[in-house]
Amino acid sequence: MRKAIFFVFLSALAVALLVGAAAVETGASVFLSKPPTQYTLDVNRRYIRELPFETDAYDAGRAIKGLIESGTPPRILKRDGTVLWDMSRYAYVTGDISKPEDFDFPPTVNPSLWRNAILNNKYGLFAVTSRVIGGKSYSIYQVRGYDVTNMSFVETENGFIVVDVMMYKESAAAAVELFYKHIPPEKSEKPIHTVIITHSHGDHFGGLDGVLESGKMARDLPVQIVVPEGFVEAALSENVMVGPAMLKRANSMYGHLLWEYDIPEEYGRVNNGLAIDTATNGTPITPEDLMNAPTLIIGEANKDQTFDFDGAKVEFILAQNTESPAQMVFFFPQYNSICLAEICNQTQHNVLTPRGAQVRDTVAWSTALDNMLKKWVDRGNGSELSAWGPHGWPRWGKEDVKEYIEGQKALYEDLHNQTVGLINQHYDMKEVAERFVTDPDVAKQWFNRGYY
Repeated sequence: MRKAIFFVFLSALAVALLVGAAAVETGASVFLSKPPTQYTLDVNRRYIRELPFETDAYDAGRAIKGLIESGTPPRILKRDGTVLWDMSRYAYVTGDISKPEDFDFPPTVNPSLWRNAILNNKYGLFAVTSRVIGGKSYSIYQVRGYDVTNMSFVETENGFIVVDVMMYKESAAAAVELFYKHIPPEKSEKPIHTVIITHSHGDHFGGLDGVLESGKMARDLPVQIVVPEGFVEAALSENVMVGPAMLKRANSMYGHLLWEYDIPEEYGRVNNGLAIDTATNGTPITPEDLMNAPTLIIGEANKDQTFDFDGAKVEFILAQNTESPAQMVFFFPQYNSICLAEICNQTQHNVLTPRGAQVRDTVAWSTALDNMLKKWVDRGNGSELSAWGPHGWPRWGKEDVKEYIEGQKALYEDLHNQTVGLINQHYDMKEVAERFVTDPDVAKQWFNRGYY
């Protein structure tokens, strides 16, 4: 009975995703843009003087560190010729953030958002970190700029672990193709034997079929699909029951329809904070595949184990009810490298999303970040420590990683503490929002700013 109900729900998920795609395709072409008011222009010019350039001079280097191949901007099509991803649309997003005194931005765009967009506009295949293990060199790689989500590849003795598989089959397939085309020839024969899905949002599991059908899956190794406890249930409740409504609201939240109108670039879509854009109109995972995919569930019963995937050791920490109801972060001790999932980002994340996802628990969120600090960062080995996730760019070195995680932890603590304090002063929801001001010491970090 439970399986039958899941099948109905998952079928509704597929319909909901197609409804969302259709909504993008049928945008009217009569919308006319208008110039910003003088007030907006003045605020943007004044805002540049308030930005915390003094707190960081390294993001420009972080965003391109380890670049192996970028090539032409990726343009991904469905079989019918429908465009689901086109990075060339963002060719106008340029600038040098390494010299704040020369920083230039369109007067129609908030300069802080423009800076973030420049960084998110870096795409291609990147090497995150490399280690000599047992006398052999192994690496962790990322494909960035092929969807809102990065796809990561962790090399093992005989193959690769893939971490997160993007939103659609087409994007995932293109990322796998880029990866195998540009890694060293001696590694290109290694197959994919494990897929780890960090959490239950569609942009992290929707492209699974693109990986499974890529022709790169292992034949001689057991294939594992690893998910956090509650993954399927959370995917259903967040994406199905109110799926059509959430997707319609997401079109507004992400500005999908702006590409359907003839709007000047600097008046239209710029960036969403997590990435430069989100793919649209693609092919999501089938209901049957999603329901049957997990082969290993990380839960309370086994979360303290160290797992071995073809010689690669992995430690997990559950991060439930943080950015999603079912989420986990993990550590590769041989690489001295942390996967942050989506609880640590280059932007202040939503607690209540405009698209209507479940409200996030800021206490659980800050606690999960604290757990990573205590279990992995404090024991990390100096400059060799790295941390990366499915959005944005990595951090390297113990102090850099610690600053990043501690800064995000302080952000969600501040969101909780101030809100509860204002509630206890008898302010209502609207009044709390009007009075809330992020702690200046927290807000001075670029990754704590509210781009998303």
